[in-house]
Amino acid sequence: MNMLKSKKFIISLVAIILVVVAIVAVQVKAAANERLAEYQKYCQEDCESTKVSSDELDQTIEERKATAIASIEKLSKSISETTKYLTEQKLNDDESKTLESLKPETEYSKDEEYTVDELIEMETNYSEVSKKLTDLKTEYRTRYLTAQIETNEKAINKTKTSLKDYDLTDEETKSKKSLDKKLTYDIEKEYTVAELSEFNKTYKSVKSDYGTLLGDVKDRVAEEKAQAEANAIAQEQAVDYTNDYTAYDTLEYSTSNSNTQAAASTSNTSNSSNISSSSNNSTDNNSTSNGTDACYDSQGRFNSACIGSDGGTSGNGADLPDNICPFSSESEAWAFGEENVGEDGYTGGFATAPCDQGTWELIWF
Repeated sequence: MNMLKSKKFIISLVAIILVVVAIVAVQVKAAANERLAEYQKYCQEDCESTKVSSDELDQTIEERKATAIASIEKLSKSISETTKYLTEQKLNDDESKTLESLKPETEYSKDEEYTVDELIEMETNYSEVSKKLTDLKTEYRTRYLTAQIETNEKAINKTKTSLKDYDLTDEETKSKKSLDKKLTYDIEKEYTVAELSEFNKTYKSVKSDYGTLLGDVKDRVAEEKAQAEANAIAQEQAVDYTNDYTAYDTLEYSTSNSNTQAAASTSNTSNSSNISSSSNNSTDNNSTSNGTDACYDSQGRFNSACIGSDGGTSGNGADLPDNICPFSSESEAWAFGEENVGEDGYTGGFATAPCDQGTWELIWF
């Protein structure tokens, strides 16, 4: 009887032990599965392990915390920089409202302790805010750059219209075509911010170059107009000088002939043949020979050699040209006049005028 009781007790004890072992085994397995699940949740790379110890799990969790903190700090810096940039721009109303709403739900602090799940949640929120801010910046930059390009394009087209008022030289036409080849922006196409930025630089540069081209064309046309007016004035003055000299030449020649004829008449009428009279006649002949009559060549042109230091026809001028039309060009005549102003026989002013044979004369005053 006692042996039967003892045997039952042993069986019961074994059963109890087996139950306890089973329970412990289940708990151990459950704990192992839980650690594995957590490990896979926080593991970042090489996550193929099927059994994970508590130490391995703790290490994985710490590594995930460190990654989350580093990511939050980087995202926080990006959010701050993008927010600052957009705040300094001229946003429209919708953009301003969007910017105001884009802030992290929880501000990370290095002085506080966070669980790995809190850090992961914070990281996710920071990432979303950062992306939305980046999208807002892209929208703003696209709108701004597009407006800048279109404004520069309008200015370029206005300059093109102004250039149509002028006859361009071959070189100017070549420059214009070269600038036109750079204008490839198509308002119907979509571009990235980087592409729009390059277009903006190009159109800004072309606008400046077109302005320079228009300025150069205007300067050239103005210079040509001024030169044409100067040539017209010079031609008009040359005609005036020629007319004045012809009138002066005719008058002097007529006066000279009249004086000579009068002197000859007086000499023939008087019967005086004394020395004084002879001397006077000699003087008159000298005057005729070296004076007015001798100052004209066979073509009736005034001989500049007759111009004296007193401005009259005293014959001073041994170093002067033989006649008044010795210069092959106006510039040569003008240079001679400038070089001799102030010299003996050239104390007055001077002017140039063309001669009938294609040469040029100097007129002294």
